[in-house]
This record gives sequence, structure tokens and C-alpha cells, in this order.
Amino acid sequence: WLLCQLADDFTYYWFHRANHEIRILWAAHIVHHSSDNFNLGTAIRNGWFTLLYKPFFYVWMPIIGFPVEMVVVCLAIESFWQFQLHSQYVPKMGFIEKIFNTHTMHQVHHAQNVEYLDKNHGGFLNCFDKMFGTWKEYDEEIDVKFGVIHAPNSNNPIVILTHEFKDIWADVKKVKKFKHKLMYIFGPPGWSHDGSTMTVKQQQRLFKQQKEQNPEMAFDRPN
Repeated sequence: WLLCQLADDFTYYWFHRANHEIRILWAAHIVHHSSDNFNLGTAIRNGWFTLLYKPFFYVWMPIIGFPVEMVVVCLAIESFWQFQLHSQYVPKMGFIEKIFNTHTMHQVHHAQNVEYLDKNHGGFLNCFDKMFGTWKEYDEEIDVKFGVIHAPNSNNPIVILTHEFKDIWADVKKVKKFKHKLMYIFGPPGWSHDGSTMTVKQQQRLFKQQKEQNPEMAFDRPN
């Protein structure tokens, strides 16, 4: 059971990270992040399209021998842990934070502050974030702003579910080169063929440069 839960957590990390780094998957996952609130309601705000591809990330577990029912139970436990993380009322938890993904860590994940973007993808454990370079400590000096940079600005559920897919389609239509079309679909969010928009990594490099030049200057977001 412990091995299965660890395998589930490892899989969840890469599933979650892929949702942030592959634009067509981000189009489904953005529903969860597009709320500017961070509470238990946000936890159940999920895109329907995620259900179409999530099983493909986990299929390797039954293939190597974990019983399907065991995998399902581990997924349920993971989901409950993720659900309760969506709270601003639980402070830092000391030693526990050295091992487990906690509420303040998940606040980092849901923030649109440039230094926090695409950080803390972990499920139960934070070791995979630390291992693969996506770990970010919660900084009490930073005024956290929740939500996404390009919000749907609508309460219509259809718009919330589909707005990023529409943006992808618009980007695909405006370019002629096939490789550019593929990048707008499968590349990182923010990628552009002409540099008119920037990916998270590009924004964070620019942020670092600006802070080195003038630590007091507010980040001038290019997108």
C-alpha cells in the first residue's frame, strides 16, 4: 500500500506538472486556477476535459502489478489531501513542511505572482518538487495574488471551461508554419512564434534580471 501511494504521488506530480507546461492540458486545468479565491470551493472547481486524459498518466501502475482497486483507493486518498489543502487558515506547519505538501505551499502553487508561477506541483509529498526543481518556499513578505494572468472574466461556465481552447485555436490559425501550430498546442503556455508573449520560465528570468538591477522596482509583466 505504501509503495502504491508513493507511485501515485510520483505520478500525480508529473500529471500536475504536465497540466501547467503543455498548453492543451493547461487549457483543461486552467479552470481550477482561474478563480481569484483560494478556498475549498476552489478545490472542486475542475475542468471536465481533464477526465479524458488523466487515466493515461496512471495506466502504468496496474501494468506493473498494482491492483486496480488499490490504485483507485490511493487516488481517492490523494484527492482528499489535495482538497483540504485549499485553505488560507492553516499556518506554516514547521517540521511537517520538510516532508509533506501543506496549505501554505499550495497557496504558492495557486498564486499568479511571477516568482510563484508553476511551483509546488506535488501531491502528498514535496520531495518531487525539490528533486525536479519546482519547489518554492512560501514567503510571508510577498502579497499573494490568486488566479491566473489571463482570466476568462466571465461567470459563464461554458466560457470558463473553453476560453483557453478558443485562444489556442486562434493562435493556431494565425500562423502558417506547421511547427508553430504544434507549439501553440503542445508547447508551454505563453510561447509565441514572434516573442510577443512569454512563457513562465522567460518571465521568471526577466523578473530575476529586473530584481538584480533594481530590487525595489515592481515587476513589469510583459504579457
